[in-house]
Amino acid sequence: MQRSAAHWSSYLDHHVHEARSRQADAPMSLSTYLRVRRHTIGVAPVIDLAERLSSCVLPDHLYALPHLSIMREMTKTFIICDNDIVSLDKDAALGERNNLVLCLERKHGLSRPEAIQKALRHRSEALDLFTGAHRDLLGATATSHLDPAERDLLRRYCTEALQTTIRGAHDWHHASTRYRV
Repeated sequence: MQRSAAHWSSYLDHHVHEARSRQADAPMSLSTYLRVRRHTIGVAPVIDLAERLSSCVLPDHLYALPHLSIMREMTKTFIICDNDIVSLDKDAALGERNNLVLCLERKHGLSRPEAIQKALRHRSEALDLFTGAHRDLLGATATSHLDPAERDLLRRYCTEALQTTIRGAHDWHHASTRYRV
């Protein structure tokens, strides 16, 4: 519950940062955008909900495993990239300047198609890093010190909380009219 409360608090606090950027008509730098977006994309609270609903709530010592930290960060990265690619036309039409693709254009002087390709590569790299961390986590060496119940809990968390969040967000982005002009 403490982790979830902290994630919701961070989510709301960072939305204030986004709102101030819009109000000042000052687009964020790429690094600032990614730092803020990691919170406003809302992935951490969704993972917390999935963890609870799937009955795979991790104790702190498992939650803190480095492989899981990588997987959670790559879940956020994948979803940010996917969301911003899908919502690009709508964001641009509404004058939104804080979108990954638009930030990549500004920072690197890229054309729109080049920036989209770079975002697609980031998304693919995030999925590769997620998959590698998942494979390493579930390997015998990384979890040999855990008892069978803890290994099962980790497996379910990876599948039912993390992978389901990635898949659900991707399906939602590509099926919802919310992201269309």
